[in-house]
Amino acid sequence: MLEKWTHGAFVATPHRVRNKVFKGKRFSMPFFFDPSLTTTCKSIPKDLIDPSIFDTQKIYTTRWDDQKLADLPDDLEYGDWYKAKIIKSFPFIDFE
Repeated sequence: MLEKWTHGAFVATPHRVRNKVFKGKRFSMPFFFDPSLTTTCKSIPKDLIDPSIFDTQKIYTTRWDDQKLADLPDDLEYGDWYKAKIIKSFPFIDFE
């Protein structure tokens, strides 16, 4: 959501767990800090962001889910977006 809130100034780094060194199993314990499910995904005013950030940021042309976060409506609640992301990732989960 930082990408949405900051007009793309802060983009999440693609992350994957890869075991290239050790033989056998590798355990990964990711930590994600998410907003409340009822948080509105409204972008902050762009003029509050230092314009030089946009010149130096690392831009990824596509996300894993092909979504453009900047195109999300400002009245979208985080929980609705998150549920849609989970359904796309795990279509076999029944939320009903």
